[in-house]
Amino acid sequence: MIDNCKTCAIRLFNEKCYNIEGVGNPLHGNMIIISNIDDKAYKTNDLSFSEQINIMKDVIPSTGGDELLDLCYITPLIKCRESNCEADDHSITCCIKNLATEFVKYRPNNVLVTGSAVSRFLSCSIHEYLNNYFVSKNNIKYFVNYSPLIKFNDERKFEVFKSHLEKWIVAVKYNYFNNYEKVML
Repeated sequence: MIDNCKTCAIRLFNEKCYNIEGVGNPLHGNMIIISNIDDKAYKTNDLSFSEQINIMKDVIPSTGGDELLDLCYITPLIKCRESNCEADDHSITCCIKNLATEFVKYRPNNVLVTGSAVSRFLSCSIHEYLNNYFVSKNNIKYFVNYSPLIKFNDERKFEVFKSHLEKWIVAVKYNYFNNYEKVML
């Protein structure tokens, strides 16, 4: 068991699997952080079956979604299923420590944070910063977007999600960030 998981309340409700690894290609330096794992990923113990990833693949149809996983590494902020227990501050801190090990291991340059991970990880609001990116002291660019699961709740926001995911893919693929406003952290 990973040390960070030993004292986590969510871990107690996730006997089948916990601390699920991300999927995709970490070598391009692009990372997408989704909020948490969903039931499909939990049941298979494999994030590649996640509904959130399937939605993102559908948004990038030019290569059947393969481009998305070739271009980025996708990982959850909350590494366990939250359906039986909602993450508290301690659990979020444990998961952020696990995420930090992924940052050290893969050294991303461009990070898209989605859904509730935006407030949990970046402590900011999605709608205020959709057209911005934050630059950290270690020169990592952070972007925000709605959760892919917004598809099931709000059609208008899902259209915004799609356009901003496509915009981010183009920006990181061509290293062209002029369509965003830079914010220093």
